[in-house]
Amino acid sequence: MRATRRFRAAAVSVLSVGVLWSASPATATYSTEPVKITFSRIRAQEKSDLWTARFNGREFRNITDGHPPRAYAGKLSPDRLSLVYLAKKDGNLELFVARADGSRPKRITRTPQDELWPNWGPGSGRIIFARQSITDTDLFTIRVDGKKIHRLSDNNHDELYPVFNPFGGAVAFTVIRGGEQDIFVSDPDGRDRRPVTATPAVETSCDWSPDGSKILLVKEVDGKGDLYTISPSGANLKAVSKTGRDESYGYFAPGGRQIAYEAKDGGRVQIFTMTAAGRNKKQRTRTDFADNRLQLPPPVV
Repeated sequence: MRATRRFRAAAVSVLSVGVLWSASPATATYSTEPVKITFSRIRAQEKSDLWTARFNGREFRNITDGHPPRAYAGKLSPDRLSLVYLAKKDGNLELFVARADGSRPKRITRTPQDELWPNWGPGSGRIIFARQSITDTDLFTIRVDGKKIHRLSDNNHDELYPVFNPFGGAVAFTVIRGGEQDIFVSDPDGRDRRPVTATPAVETSCDWSPDGSKILLVKEVDGKGDLYTISPSGANLKAVSKTGRDESYGYFAPGGRQIAYEAKDGGRVQIFTMTAAGRNKKQRTRTDFADNRLQLPPPVV
């Protein structure tokens, strides 16, 4: 049986696919605004803020600043106008939506369960997320106004880490069952499920390439994570980076030429960037805090 170290209550995410099985990659458009990274900076127990920064590691900005005191997993919408994130309320992690600068936050879920790793659907009108119950974790979508919650899965195992393909035609996600942790894809309603990986390693879905042709994933062997890409069909597994830093949660920048990812530096999780080919690695944060729950906005379709 395989360990599933990547499954943490405040960090579960699922991928989504759009033109998953098309013969040729589709195209997407990209905002002309500078690429922004959104991440959580954990300062102390029960204290975590959402920050943004330029992809080059400049112009850091705290956009929640203690309100709420525990904010995680923030992600900008495709149109760059809104932000979805998790915050602790009434003893649970709930979904919040705010303006891109963190102002005017609105709580959109009120449940006794933890909501986990939200991601935007195409068009900025829908959010996909995981909900953790006592027995398992399932996938749901919800409208940005908090209405029309739709269940995508109802199983007796954990389904985590969701993200839509930029074109909305499919979802990629991580499944944990029987000690195994693998990546699956499905249609946008959770049907027609297909395994992408089935190996002894622990695999965690991270992101889609902007053209929908590849999934970025973390493959963990002997307790160390490295970034790989793979086709949605399960073919063409390719190592992007093997640094020995224990990498996790990588995301393509809009345009697909660069990747931002988390890795350990001196025992703390920090943010790094590199090209999509795994070259020109640069450390972008150097703090005494843990900088994680990294996210990048999807392309505009």
